[in-house]
Amino acid sequence: MRIMFFTDTYDPQINGVVTSIKTFRRELEKLGHEVAIVCPGTGKEPEEKMVFRVPSFRFRPYPEYRGGLPFGILKRVRDFDPDIIHVHSPAPVGLAGVYAARKLGIPCVATYHTLLEEYFKYFLFWIRDPKKVEKISKKLMKKYTRVFYNLPDAVISPSKEMKAELEKRGVRCSAVIPTGVTISGRRKKPERRFVYAGRLGKEKNVDTVIRAFSKVRGAELVIIGDGPARKDLEKLAAELGVSDRVRFTGYLEHEELLKSDLLGRAIAFVSASTTETQGLVILEAMALGCPVLVPRALGPKDFVKDGVNGMFFSGQRDLSRKMDLLLKRPELREKLSKNALKTAKTFEAGKLVKKLEELYEKLAFPKVSVVVPAFNEERYIERTLKSLRRQTYRNMEIVVVDNRSEDRTAEIAKKYAKVVREPKRGISAARNRGARECGGDIVLFIDADTVPERDFVEKVAKKFRDRRVVGVCGFVESDGSASARLVYRLCSELVGLLTAIGTPMFYGMCAAYRREVFEKVGGFDENLETAEDIDLTMRISRYGKCVFLRDARAKTSPRRIVGMGLWKAVAFHVVNFFRHTIFRSPAKNYEAIR
Repeated sequence: MRIMFFTDTYDPQINGVVTSIKTFRRELEKLGHEVAIVCPGTGKEPEEKMVFRVPSFRFRPYPEYRGGLPFGILKRVRDFDPDIIHVHSPAPVGLAGVYAARKLGIPCVATYHTLLEEYFKYFLFWIRDPKKVEKISKKLMKKYTRVFYNLPDAVISPSKEMKAELEKRGVRCSAVIPTGVTISGRRKKPERRFVYAGRLGKEKNVDTVIRAFSKVRGAELVIIGDGPARKDLEKLAAELGVSDRVRFTGYLEHEELLKSDLLGRAIAFVSASTTETQGLVILEAMALGCPVLVPRALGPKDFVKDGVNGMFFSGQRDLSRKMDLLLKRPELREKLSKNALKTAKTFEAGKLVKKLEELYEKLAFPKVSVVVPAFNEERYIERTLKSLRRQTYRNMEIVVVDNRSEDRTAEIAKKYAKVVREPKRGISAARNRGARECGGDIVLFIDADTVPERDFVEKVAKKFRDRRVVGVCGFVESDGSASARLVYRLCSELVGLLTAIGTPMFYGMCAAYRREVFEKVGGFDENLETAEDIDLTMRISRYGKCVFLRDARAKTSPRRIVGMGLWKAVAFHVVNFFRHTIFRSPAKNYEAIR
């Protein structure tokens, strides 16, 4: 698969979103997929394969953030030709990803990484009243969250708690897929040290950790990271008389942090943040066998079990007490450490990327059910079924509906497909029965004497990636005489013309429909003996876009027009077309020719 990530935060920034993107990219590439990244750049970054930088500007109130200016995005997307677009942020670059997906008919997934209202405050820097900022931020971001995250085809939450919160806000959440971690192995002997790692912003409540630590004796607190609150936090440590025991390291590269002993030898990882949608760094600490002390909030509630693999605290005094407890009770630390590592193993990156891959495949390669109605088709059906079994598209099933055949039709079909019987005679009844028996998102109806090209199903399925598309029809040719070939070509050209002017009328011998819409309109009208295919297309087209594919070709037997006589057949279909479209009274007799 070709996958394109859109993000407003990437190297050289260091944060959980960047870690998540790099982790999933690495694991997807291990599975053989190609991953490209679109992100902001300054023009000074070293070139990196498959990373496309867009111009950006620095946002002073939030210095780590660069506002992307995603010019020329459509060309980049067309050049890469992704099977799926994955958006990791709701800012300009992320918006460009959603736009490109909708414009080009590419499936789109978005992950909700960040509790937006906690960061939007930085964009309201001109408002001096903190309460007013809080109110405006929450109100605007809840509305924006609902609007933006209902645009993609699927939304991923990194935790169950965050999924519930998103659904409260009116966002349809498709899956919970946390970012996975790498398991390092055995726990190193701990030193008398507590560690916090992350951004130093007010929303992270690092001041609570420092205040709680100031009541603890005989230990060190290491604060890893940087941000706008750093100076205030250093000042606080000095005021509390713990500057000699609180060490600020600044940012450490992600790999450097995991390889260092700072986390691996800590008594515990401590965070007072209540805004973590997952809490990836908390999980990474657990993967090093490090117990964690965190508030009972959002993401960490998915994997932290109080007194089992870590401890929850409520307030500064409770945090001080639990820090003291861990310093004094090595047996408790050992228990929490073993269970932390055990928990982290269930979040291994290699396991979780499979869930992401499954979601991608469901959207990029929806299941296609091919329904073949058949009545006494032993002369033709094997050729048709062989051509379907040779299709390049992998996610498909074939259902043959035996409509009371009296020959070897069912016997032949069983070698290639699932066979069901429909006792009620009629092409509409047979097609409807096939649609009920199949499980695909797309239902493709192929006549028993129609042979599609090898990539026919692949081309049809690709059009349905655009959620606006409800029906797709291929170009039908004939392998008969020159006059028969001419008639079928003219018929296909007419269908193409009608579709182009917004009046699609597909023939039933190779037309596909989105299953949910097919069911909504009640399928084929079983009271119609002719023009049932035109009737269905007219009803389905009210719910979305119908597409005629000139390059998806199939050949069908000319037996109908040969059996009826060329000009008689042409006259019959022309008259019947007007009888149905104008008078809603199509012919009631259409003799089956074998």
